[in-house]
Parts: sequence; C-alpha cells; structure tokens
Amino acid sequence: MKKIDIALIVASMLAPLGLAGTAAAQDMTLERFPLDLSSCGGAYVSAHFDHSGKDYHCGKNRYSGHKGTDFAPKGGGPCTVVAAAPGEVVATADGNYDANKSSDPSKNKCCGSGSGCSYGNYVKVKQEDGTHVVYAHMKKNSLKVKKGDKVTCGQALGIQASSGCSTGTHLHFDISTNSSSSKRFDPYQGSCGTVSASRWVSQGNYCPSSKDPQLPGSVCQCKPACDGKACGDDGCGGQCGTCAANEQCNNGACQCVPQCEGKVCGEDGCGAQCGTCVDGLACNSGACACMPTAIENGGTFGDIEAGSENETIAVALQSNNIAEGCQSEPPMFCPDCPITHLQAARMVGNALTLSPGETCTDPYPDITEATVGIENCSIIAQLKEMGVILSTDENFSPNDYTTRAAAAALLTNAFYNAAEFTSVPATFTDVAPTDWYFPHVEALARKCITMGCSDTEFCPNKTIPRMAFATLLARIKGYVTATNCLQTIDCETNDNCTPEKFCLSNQCVECDTTEAICLENTAKKCVDHFYQYTECTGKDTCVDGECVETLECLDTEEPTCEGDNVKTCVDGKYSETSCDGTCQDGQCVECSNAFTPVCQDGAVKSCKKNKFKFTECEEGQICSEGECVEDKNSRTFVESSCSANLQTNSGSTAPVWLAIAGLMGLLGIRRRRRS
Repeated sequence: MKKIDIALIVASMLAPLGLAGTAAAQDMTLERFPLDLSSCGGAYVSAHFDHSGKDYHCGKNRYSGHKGTDFAPKGGGPCTVVAAAPGEVVATADGNYDANKSSDPSKNKCCGSGSGCSYGNYVKVKQEDGTHVVYAHMKKNSLKVKKGDKVTCGQALGIQASSGCSTGTHLHFDISTNSSSSKRFDPYQGSCGTVSASRWVSQGNYCPSSKDPQLPGSVCQCKPACDGKACGDDGCGGQCGTCAANEQCNNGACQCVPQCEGKVCGEDGCGAQCGTCVDGLACNSGACACMPTAIENGGTFGDIEAGSENETIAVALQSNNIAEGCQSEPPMFCPDCPITHLQAARMVGNALTLSPGETCTDPYPDITEATVGIENCSIIAQLKEMGVILSTDENFSPNDYTTRAAAAALLTNAFYNAAEFTSVPATFTDVAPTDWYFPHVEALARKCITMGCSDTEFCPNKTIPRMAFATLLARIKGYVTATNCLQTIDCETNDNCTPEKFCLSNQCVECDTTEAICLENTAKKCVDHFYQYTECTGKDTCVDGECVETLECLDTEEPTCEGDNVKTCVDGKYSETSCDGTCQDGQCVECSNAFTPVCQDGAVKSCKKNKFKFTECEEGQICSEGECVEDKNSRTFVESSCSANLQTNSGSTAPVWLAIAGLMGLLGIRRRRRS
C-alpha cells in the first residue's frame, strides 16, 4: 500500500483558506488557551493531535486517530471553557450525561461509529477566518451560549466534564477548515505537525511529560488594524509600516516633512515651496533678497532705462538729496524691489529737509542708535513727533516691506491734510470709506498723485516698489506731473460734503451766486463756486465787494512841504497848512537852517535850529552883509593906526603932523583950504 503524506494533504487543504504558510497571513485567526485557569487548579495537555503515531513534536503524547487536543484539569476541579477567538456559535448540544468513564461502545453509548453523541455537550464556533472550532465534553446544562450568539475571545462557554465519548474530565479542542469538522488540523507547529506557523497566539514550549505545563498563552489575538494604513500604530503594539527619513506618519499615511527651517522661500524637499517672495524680490539660498540687475539700455542707474520718466524721477530725488540708489558701484536703483519701512521714512524725512540730531530718544523698541544708527533713529523720532508716522504697533519693524496703504498714509501725513477727504465718494473699488486708509488714498487720488494699480483698484495691501514710491514723492514735490489724472467726484449728496459746503454737479462747493460783499475792508466774492477773499490795501477801499482806488493818499504818508505850507494826508485827502515862518521837512518853523544871515538894526540875523538868532557886533565893528567886520572910521581904529605910525616914523616931522591931523578930525576941526 502506497504511503500517503498527510502533511502534504493537509497543507494543500489549508492553502486555499490562507492557513498554510507563515503566521503573518492577513486573515489567519490565532487562538488563545481555551480554559480559564483562574477558575481551577491548572491544566495540562493529556493528548495531542495524532500525526501517524506521533504528536506535532514527533513525541508520543497522543493516541491513535485523535484529531484534536485534549486539555485535562490538573487538580482542584474542572476549569471554565472560554472562547479561544471571536466568532459566531453555529451549533451546540447540551443535556448529555457528563460523567462517562469509558471509550468502549459497549459501556458508553456515545462511543462508536454513528453514535452521534461522541462530543457530548459541546459548542461549535465559526471564527472570523472561516475555521470552525469545537469545544467538546462539557458539563451538562453548563453551556452559556446558544446557536447564533456572537462570542468574543475569552468569553465563557461552559465547564469541563466528561460527556460524550470520554474517559475522564477534559476539554476536547479541535479546529477544522469546514463546518462538518471533516478537515481538522493541528494548531501546533512542529517537526511532525502540518502547519508551517503556529495557530496559537503564544504556543509555548514542548515538554514530553504527560503533565506538560507548557500551555499556550491566555492572551487573545490582536489583529493589526492596518487597512488603508501605511504607517502608525496597528493597535497591537506594533506598526503598520515605517516612513522614509524625510516623512512622518499622519493618520496612517506617510507624508513628506517640508524642510523649511531657517528658510522663507525655495524648495521644501516635498515638491512644494517653503514660501514665495513678494514682487521684486528673488529667492537666494532660502531668503528673499533684492537682486539688482542691469539692463541693456540703462542710464544713470544701470537698472533704469536711459531717458525714461523713471530716470528723471530717480535723478531728481538723488540731486535733491531725497533718495539714493540701492547700490553705488555700479549705480543701481532697484526700482522693482519693495521699499522697506525704514527706506520710505528716510525718503520722506529727506523731502521734508529734516536734519539728523546728535542724539536719539529711541521712538520705538526696535528703533535705536544700535539697531538703525543715529541718523535713521533721529529722523524717525522727528517724523513720529510731527505725526507723520502713526504706527499702532509696538515696534516700527524697519525691515518690513511697506504696503501701498501705509505709503499713502505716510505721504499724506507729511504733505497733505487727509481729514479733508473723509466724506468723499470712493474712487477705488477696493478702498472703502470704512477703511482706515480711505482718506489718505483719496487725498492722493484727488491731487493727481496716484492712479491706483489698475483702472478701478488701488491694491492697498500689496507692497509698493521703490520706483512706485519714488514716483508718488516726485509728483508731490513737483519734479514730475501726472498726465492721466483720475476723474474723481467729491460728492453724490450734501452728506458727502463738510457742513459749510454743498454738493453741486458731484463737487463740494461753497457758493452758486455772483454775490459780492464787503467784510469791513475785505472783498468777498463767489468765483467758480468758491468764495474768494481779497483784502483791500493801499489806496484801495472795498466798495460793493470790489477793491477800488478811492484815496488821494494814505494817512500813513509823511507830511511834506509845498512852498511855505505843510502838506499832510487826512482821511485819504491832502491838506495844506500855511506857516508863519517857513516849511522844512514837513513842518512849520521860524526859519530854515539854510537861511542866509543878514544885518538888521546893526546886528547879525541868522537861523540856528530853525529859530532866528541876533548877534550884536563888538566895539569897533559894524554889521556888513550878514557878518560883523571892523569899522575903519571908528576912533578906536584911528588911535590904533596913529600909534602904529608914530612907532614906525620916529625922528621925522611927518608923523607929528599926521597925529595932529588925526586929532583934529576927531575934534571936528577942519583945515581951511586956501582959495
């Protein structure tokens, strides 16, 4: 008779159900020890599955034709039978005698072929992998489950006994691949067994003694919950899989971990970007940087087209010490790079001709002499004190990029009064009257400084490039003029205007008449719907709202002389006053300092300090032609003359006669002329 390889046959039967091969087969159910050892004094394997005269380990602990494993109580009474794995009860039997002592059919009616009660009281459970397990020989009326019940691993099924074809109290445990239990197999793995992997959760070691204490473990099988998972906890203390070094497990899926530490831009290692740079900046080694690039037809600045308006603007700002380029050699302006808070503030400060101080009061925690230098710190401190910079943040953030809205606020705070534009209709669709920057944007739009970023939008939250900011500043300073000013409207209703104005043809106006009146000496007239005030000065007087020349003179004119009259201006008309004397320097005086002295009553009459003065001549003098002179006919003159002659002509008779003649003249004695 040809020998049959039972192991090969069993393996071929198990393979279709996934029971052959390793214990890692995904759907394989593993068994725990089917007795609750805490309910009894222990147990042992009284007989293993028979493999042609050997047990699974090639030992002798089996009996001929035995197709299961028998677990007998070790002492202290029977043990409670528990489910070795979860499943559904498909068959039960109860009520059979449970104290049989023989396997002889003549002595035990449940033994023998076709007896139909060899299992005695039992429970059959269909497990999750389709295998069927029989728990046999249990105690009468001890079954705790019925057909159709769902059982869990470790759930009590009944109590050990010796019902059916049995010689003593034990649990007969067998596993089959079909419901009729005709294809039973040994769950133990060993040299003489039929399974390549143990069907026990923990098989335990083999011992040849009949009181084998090496029982399977009592821990229920944990089936890894890894459906749809490539990684993570499998629910049984293991992992469903591992991820690559640059990946991390997220909800059972391996996800690439972006490598962006210390980077604000560039590849993240996962096919994406760590971040993007704002317009005008390029990514350089993970950082956004302004990268000046010369153009073919560059002019004064290598990155601005020669002869363009942009060059005009850049050169004007440079020549007026408002803005420098971003690079000196070769000169570059970086027109497309966004302007920082610090750069914008310095441009405005320079445009306002602010001078750096020698000290700085640290206007912000991040604006100090140490962080930005004494000049920058001083300029920003002055701008803050002037109300040009109105930062609501604790820090100034000098290196942050300036938005278009912030640029509008900075410029209007420096050069305009934005409050005048709080009630006007919106010019741009993306700048609402409720936005904090609304009046600032409207001020620039209505003064033809900005045209927005498109026909209808201002793009307030976008960063503003250096060239765009420079253009706004150049227009404000008058270096260039915009040629395509926006058509703006002031109002739609009177509510859009300030209280002293009203809405007329979408413009807030002050008047709509030709009325002209005088306010004291100021002419008030409505010109182009706005009041024009003109203060009348000089010889003009306000008459019916007009300044008219009505005066001959001004009361503030100094008096003058008209001949010997004083000419003055009184109430806008000339008046003359006659002088008793004469007029000099606009006032009446006795005489003029230019008066020529004359003789009057023998005295000299002259003018000193505009008053006449009379000076008597001394003895021997007479007044002649307004001055005192010697009188040659006077006695004094003769005596002095005689005395002089006598002294000159001593020893001669002539001086004697001359003296006599003089004496006779004085006495009135005349010499009788001979006839």
